[in-house]
Amino acid sequence: MNHSETFDLLGNVDIYVIDQILKGRYEHGQSILDAGCGTGRNLKWFYQNDFNIYGIDVDAQRIAVAKEIYPKASENFIVGELDNLPYEDHSFDHLLCCAVLHFAQSETHFNKMIAELFRVLKPSGTLLIRVASDIGLNDKKPFVQDGSSKEIAGFYITRSIISKISEEYPLALIEPVKTTNVQDIRVMTTLVFQKTL
Repeated sequence: MNHSETFDLLGNVDIYVIDQILKGRYEHGQSILDAGCGTGRNLKWFYQNDFNIYGIDVDAQRIAVAKEIYPKASENFIVGELDNLPYEDHSFDHLLCCAVLHFAQSETHFNKMIAELFRVLKPSGTLLIRVASDIGLNDKKPFVQDGSSKEIAGFYITRSIISKISEEYPLALIEPVKTTNVQDIRVMTTLVFQKTL
């Protein structure tokens, strides 16, 4: 399979999402919400493999692009805020939230978004989060900027915040905490939780 064929299959999917796909974490026919989906780059494989895909983002232009990319699921892409998700409790088998939560305005705002993500996740469902952190930065604040909007992230997680999530919610880490250091400028941490209720 050449590069073009591989890209057609996976697109620009986050490597940690690919990791979960290869581990068989997702089953055909399940529902996936990409919270902060942008143009939906992490949903290509799911769309091509008969999952029920949904996306929400604050950027109407990016949502419009996602609707064009995924025409059969276009009605499932909406503009909205992660701290007030317009879905019923226990709506989704799996959630993705990649490179979004570090744009929280404060730890209180971050906690509201986590509470909403937890609320809409089905029992035994998984939540994959990729977010800026200070792990391995030796007390340095990470610098993260959105590639399109140029918005600079003002929040990042710490080991303490990760522990608080596990203590406050019935969420268990089902993968080791994985952190990537990008030239000591920013650190991105990936967390994969399972709802244990």
